[in-house]
Amino acid sequence: MTETIEQIPMDQIHESKFNPRKHFDKAELAELAESIAAQGVLQPLTVRYVPELAEIIPPRHNYYEIVLGARRFRAAKLAKLGSVPCIVREMDATAVREAQLVENAQRVGVSPLEEAEALAELHRTVADTREIASRIGKSVRYVEVAIQLCALSAPVKKALGEGTITKSHAQELLPLPAKKQAEMVQRLAKEKIPVSKLREKISAKRSQKEIPRSRGTGMSAQSEILLRSVYSDSPTQLASDAILYLEKAASNLQKVQAAIAQTPARPKGKHGQTSRRKTRKTKSKKR
Repeated sequence: MTETIEQIPMDQIHESKFNPRKHFDKAELAELAESIAAQGVLQPLTVRYVPELAEIIPPRHNYYEIVLGARRFRAAKLAKLGSVPCIVREMDATAVREAQLVENAQRVGVSPLEEAEALAELHRTVADTREIASRIGKSVRYVEVAIQLCALSAPVKKALGEGTITKSHAQELLPLPAKKQAEMVQRLAKEKIPVSKLREKISAKRSQKEIPRSRGTGMSAQSEILLRSVYSDSPTQLASDAILYLEKAASNLQKVQAAIAQTPARPKGKHGQTSRRKTRKTKSKKR
């Protein structure tokens, strides 16, 4: 990989459309712009030259795509700099994307949702979570949990992105169906429920929703499955419950059959009654 350091005019530098970072704090940008206006850009941006775009985007001049340093670029614009120092690297689109994802995941202060989306995108190109964890200096468990956040419902993602709820709140909501997640996130916004209390509430609700097994209840398989459908809005979950019930019912039936087979037969009297019943009748006559 060849690279050079050049002073490049601001109008020839363009932000990457694929940068996973979407949110830039205005106050922090303004503070950085003041520093850049006074001292200049101390850490060069990393860019790549894209000749094919330089030919089609007017005016026709050099086109450099930002690989790393979008925040510094925006602050330099606010500081009204004419040019900034850049490290120009030869990189293809895949390498650019991966570098942006890794840099975004390593960044201090990154929002949990942006981090989750960056890691999920990186996971599409790097399948091994251990490799991802090694690149960003995090544990495998950290990477896996972060990726799971992408499965949250839209209202929860919005709340997480806006900072209404924390990453820990979002993790507790993961096991819930999408509809329940939306309901719970509204309560979190209003009541400011601590993570520990949220965990207790979800655990209690899930315990209440556990349907008693047929043993001792006389509930048929159809009734149990129908009752489960009241609280499960996921067809996959409902099918899973049905299979689980039938498997346990079959297991219980086998245990009952085995117990019956092992029970010794009682001797019978003259009229087909067991000797025990005959003994009881004899005792009652004596009384």
